[in-house]
Order: sequence, then C-alpha cells, then structure tokens
Amino acid sequence: IVSDASKYPLMTSNDDNGQINYNTSSPSNGYPTFQFLDLQTLASMEKGFVKLLKDRQDPRLFQMAEPISGETANDFNNYDGVDAGQSVSDQQSTSANASRIKKRYWNSQVNEPMVFLSYSEQEFLIAEAIARNWITGPGTAESHYNNAIKASMDFYGVSGGDADAYLLQPNVAYNAANAIDLIITQKYIASSMKS
Repeated sequence: IVSDASKYPLMTSNDDNGQINYNTSSPSNGYPTFQFLDLQTLASMEKGFVKLLKDRQDPRLFQMAEPISGETANDFNNYDGVDAGQSVSDQQSTSANASRIKKRYWNSQVNEPMVFLSYSEQEFLIAEAIARNWITGPGTAESHYNNAIKASMDFYGVSGGDADAYLLQPNVAYNAANAIDLIITQKYIASSMKS
C-alpha cells in the first residue's frame, strides 16, 4: 500500500480524517457526552496519564483537562489526576486535588469530531512498520513519527511552533534505539481522549 500511492492513496493531513462532525441542527447530532452530568461532576483525569503529559511538557494537556480547581490554566504545575488503582471512594476523596476533564467534553454540542481513523494514526502505523523493518519507505520512521505528532497537535489546536519545540525534547525526539516505545507512547497520547 505505501509503495503505490497512485493505487492506494494515503491520507496527507487531518483534512482526510475518517470522522463524524457534530453539529447543532438536531439534539441527536451532538457530541456523545454533551450535557452528560456524570462527566461534568465525577470525571477526573487519571494521574498516570497527566504525569505522562507533564513529564513531556505536552501542551495537549491544556486541551484535554481543566486545571485543579482554583488554579490558573496553562501551567503544568496546576494539573494532576486521581490514581485509577484506588477504590472509587478514595478516588472521590482525592478528586478535589485533581484536574477535571476539559469542560468542552460536556458543555459543547459540537466539540471535536469522532475520529474513526486519523492521519495521525496512519502515520504512527507507518512509523512503527518502518521501525520494525516490516516495510521500507516512502519516508523514514522518524518523518512519519513527526508527522503523526504534528497532526495530533494540530487536531488539538496547538500551534506549529509549539509542536516543533515539543519534538525537540529528549523524551520525545525520535531515537532509533527506543523507537517502538516512543511511537507507542505518542500513539497512546494522541488517541486517548478521542470519543
């Protein structure tokens, strides 16, 4: 498939994502968790996932989560989560010091599209296939990995400059020695909050 683009055209940007766009023309066309009370009142971010993003200074965190109540937004120090390994009652008792899921997931009828297959996911799959020597080109595992992260950043409204800076971080920059770990970690981040 990747060696015959004329016969098997691949996605080239987020414009090609296989997705459902929501709208306000009818209540049944709205985002699935629109006005979902449990999401609004009970859903906190998970501690391990928040740490994963904070350790990488990942600006997508600010698009996925609210800061801890009373704290200012867009400061990594002001975000945390609950330990998913705790009992439900313990999670509830610690949730006051945790970030809630971003309000747009329950207060926007349109929010973001439901993505079935994205350009970002395609690029992660190709990067992994090249890194595992299952296929050769076109491009390199690194170029597809970078394309995938930039597409995910773009999906969340993160600027190109911020995405480029993110890719330079030591625990994000592509490295053939631990390519699979990097690719799978970033694929997990990119797909985590999709409806």
